[in-house]
Amino acid sequence: MAEGRRLKAEWLAIAALAIMSACGRDKPAAASSHAADSAIAAPEPDTVVGIIFMASIRPDAGGLSAIALVTARRTLVDVPEGQIGVGGYDTYAYRWIGKGQRYRLFLSGEEIGTITATPDSLEENGCAGLGGPATVDSGATFAGTATGIATNAPFARSHRVERRETTADETQLLERLAVDVLPATIPSGLREVTLLRGQAIRLSDQPQPALMARFSAQADSTREILGFLVAEWIGHAYVTTFQAVEVGTASEAPIGSELLDVLDYDGDGILDLITVNIGSDGQYYGILKRNGDRWAVVYTGGGAGC
Repeated sequence: MAEGRRLKAEWLAIAALAIMSACGRDKPAAASSHAADSAIAAPEPDTVVGIIFMASIRPDAGGLSAIALVTARRTLVDVPEGQIGVGGYDTYAYRWIGKGQRYRLFLSGEEIGTITATPDSLEENGCAGLGGPATVDSGATFAGTATGIATNAPFARSHRVERRETTADETQLLERLAVDVLPATIPSGLREVTLLRGQAIRLSDQPQPALMARFSAQADSTREILGFLVAEWIGHAYVTTFQAVEVGTASEAPIGSELLDVLDYDGDGILDLITVNIGSDGQYYGILKRNGDRWAVVYTGGGAGC
């Protein structure tokens, strides 16, 4: 019991970065035995076939927190909202996070092992949503806590890419690009940004890595700005290929996004960006897919407040 409580407490601390709940879709029932056989061979387009988790990875413990469900059509739907012990939610939740459920573990797009759910029972997890403690089986080594992605989606493919924090020169470049995407209404005297985090990752065969930034600025003396941008090498220079900027109010902070990790969840050979979108009283996830030489948001989910 004491060990179970310790693992539970450790997971809740780790899962502070991953809050999930929302509404979803049930698997359609077969109309006959023949229909059931057909469904097994060729599932209905919206049948749920897998789930994507945020995975907290530590040498001695881990954690899972749900991001999205994956359908046979390779689309994404929200994880159902529910309450433990009410309306059959336990049965649904145990399907994904029950003790012994094992998932493929990815870090920076590469499959590095497995992660297995370990909870003996489900409880109300507050901000954490559907998730729980887990154990990691991987040959990779970690310094402290790493954050990756876990899934049993049958389409997911492994890609080995370089991912790191930005250099000083890359940070300065991102700061200049961030100033350019600030709202035009911001006075010139306030058009300065603070880079909260910069990441570099090779997503293609371009000679330079893609750069991603989470940044802040001030709209005026009472309103904060939070933003996220992606810059990529196109032709002979870096170009902003995605931007999201939110201005808060005097009483409410804006929501800011940050790259959580990357994953080719649908097996199309292109890594997708998974973001965590953080507000003052909760957070949710976003998934971005390549759209020509730009990025488009194809999924947002979660949204549990604390």
